[in-house]
Amino acid sequence: MRGKDMAEQWHELTPTQRELERSLFASECEVCPRCGAFFKEGTHYWSGTLKRGNPKDLAGVVCNLVNDPRCINPEKGNVEGDSWQKRFEKAGMGEAQD
Repeated sequence: MRGKDMAEQWHELTPTQRELERSLFASECEVCPRCGAFFKEGTHYWSGTLKRGNPKDLAGVVCNLVNDPRCINPEKGNVEGDSWQKRFEKAGMGEAQD
């Protein structure tokens, strides 16, 4: 959703996502300054989709790659979750290229 104005972003959300966004902004939540992921009461939500996520997966596909000290993911550095390498292998595409 990046690069679009707020009205465009709002209209692209499903009713469930709109309700979640209202809830996130109505109560205290943390937003990662690096990737925009939301953390509310310890639960991770992906930026862009607002779908509930797994912070270990976020670490594997974002946090561990960018290594930004501003990252707020408590699982940063954890390698137990999903990664691009694992995603390539699951898709039958072989190994990820560096």
